[in-house]
Amino acid sequence: MTRNEDAMPDAKLTSLPDPAQRTADDAMLAGFFSAGMGHAAPPDAVLLARILDAGLAEQAAIARLREPFARGGTSAAAPRSFAGWLAGLGGWGAVTGLATATVAGIWLGFSPPTGLAELADGVLGTSLSGSSGTIDLVDLLPAFESYLTEG
Repeated sequence: MTRNEDAMPDAKLTSLPDPAQRTADDAMLAGFFSAGMGHAAPPDAVLLARILDAGLAEQAAIARLREPFARGGTSAAAPRSFAGWLAGLGGWGAVTGLATATVAGIWLGFSPPTGLAELADGVLGTSLSGSSGTIDLVDLLPAFESYLTEG
């Protein structure tokens, strides 16, 4: 026999406690929780002072940045250099995303995937696969009269 079987030979590991016992346990725990909530410790005065100082310093920094704009000028905090331009775009992460999108667009424009020609044929209703010269017949900016013929 194992150690647990010696201590409680009749106990089943899969059985749940009696519902009445669970209710009594919940009532006892509720009493402990309510007693603990009744005696909440107030925050430390030093901590509250540090939080207040940090908040006031942040408000003052924001007010200093907004002051030139309130007078109708430009911000002295935003330099007219590459660093200011980079910060205006959103940093190096944004520049990386823009560069990736640019390279992908050039790549797809120069060497489109094989299925793209068939997709364009289905959407535009013409043959763009290169076997015929009908690509010149696609009117990308139709005139007003072309809309009148549909109705």
